[in-house]
Amino acid sequence: MVWRVCLYEGLTAFSLARRKRSKKWKSRALQVMLKVRRWVESGSTNCKLILMFFEAEKVALDAGKEVVARHKYNAAISSTSRCGFLHDRALANQRIGELCLEWGDYISAAHYLKSARDLYTEWGAIAIADWLNENHESLWLPNTTGIEK
Repeated sequence: MVWRVCLYEGLTAFSLARRKRSKKWKSRALQVMLKVRRWVESGSTNCKLILMFFEAEKVALDAGKEVVARHKYNAAISSTSRCGFLHDRALANQRIGELCLEWGDYISAAHYLKSARDLYTEWGAIAIADWLNENHESLWLPNTTGIEK
């Protein structure tokens, strides 16, 4: 299960690198990504999806790469659907939804975050589904843009 720890460590590092514009956190994220890439190259099928997440997150660090990041995250979402990994599909939807919020694309953010909420609920992760409702419900209310007034 070490690879699962790497998933959360890497996602945290990528998120902090983006939010704080930190070279330290970007370096840490890339170190974790390299470790996962080596596992994939040595035949660990469990790590392929994690590498897909990290590739999307890495692209999202670069301004102007939103379309590529969306494409990579949509590929990860498709892969989790084919493999039946409900919790990873929820996480991928949540991550791209949060990125869409950062980019100011509230319509896409609403779609992805609502999907994440529904998937977490289906998986039984009610606390995170409730958190998404509390923090992002304005995005999926009718006749709103998701922007608080």
